[in-house]
Amino acid sequence: MTRHIILSYGRSTEHQRAIFAILSFWSWYTGDRSTIKTVVYTDQPAAFAPYLEGLPIEYKLLTPASLEEMYGPQRYIHRAKAVIIDQLFRDYPTDRVLFCDSDTFFVASSDELLGLMQPGVSLMHMREARYVDSVTKGVSSEEVQGIQKAVDYIDSHPFQIGSRQHQFQKTQFMWNSGVLGLTEEVASLLPDVCATLDTLYRNGKWLVTEQVAFSLVLPTKTKLLASNHYVFHYWFKPLKVLMDGLLAALLTPQFTTLTVSERLTKVKHLTNKWPHLIVLSNAREEVIRGFSGGGVIHGLKSAKLAVDTLPSSPFNAKFAKSLFNVLTHKPLR
Repeated sequence: MTRHIILSYGRSTEHQRAIFAILSFWSWYTGDRSTIKTVVYTDQPAAFAPYLEGLPIEYKLLTPASLEEMYGPQRYIHRAKAVIIDQLFRDYPTDRVLFCDSDTFFVASSDELLGLMQPGVSLMHMREARYVDSVTKGVSSEEVQGIQKAVDYIDSHPFQIGSRQHQFQKTQFMWNSGVLGLTEEVASLLPDVCATLDTLYRNGKWLVTEQVAFSLVLPTKTKLLASNHYVFHYWFKPLKVLMDGLLAALLTPQFTTLTVSERLTKVKHLTNKWPHLIVLSNAREEVIRGFSGGGVIHGLKSAKLAVDTLPSSPFNAKFAKSLFNVLTHKPLR
């Protein structure tokens, strides 16, 4: 059995992102539904049920108390992901786990992605920067100091992974954990992931410590493969704002009256359309803001950051024409 995991709680926008993420997975899935189940960890199962009716969904209720326990004594919210995966492997030690962040959606065959989940391999979303190059610009000096402290700690302290001590390097690459595809062979590593992220967060308060821990620990036993050709991850805040507007217009009471087949067909069509639409819309806003405010270079860099989230290179003739229209302030069609 493969357990497709979604974690979503808090604001209604978080729920809507997760609903679309789940629908996108099933819209691209053509295999045997008896071999896979979506498990939704949420504080509001009732917010999901009308949109997901007819699909193999299981709900796990999150309470304030259970969330606090997952956060741990340092109250690190992203620790919940590692704790949930660890518990899943304890409960179902021979199952596979595909954890997708709520701000993701499938843009290609979920069957093919599941086929990549083989012994010796772990999936993450995509490779990012080296740790040494990950000190974020545009954040407070206190945050910069914390990130630098965590990066230096990675390079200067051994980490206990299983029965061995590992010395990592800050020149290693960090991977985005918006997608985690894990097989039973890494189940024993999850306590080490939790211990590693607890240590690093205590020594830097880095917001992405959770993905740092997965990026360090998983390669000690498996090869990391990217999944960004299958899954679009709109983690960039301006893209989330644009997506929230699109989702609010889609996920209406009328949408719930559609059959499950009609819902999945509609969603699959949108997964082909929305990545380029929101990236181009964001590029337009960033470039126009840059020109009007005198920060042209900043606007172009922000636009590039959004383009880099696309699951594959967008630079074909159609995209080039659309980008030209953005730069000349012409409306998108």
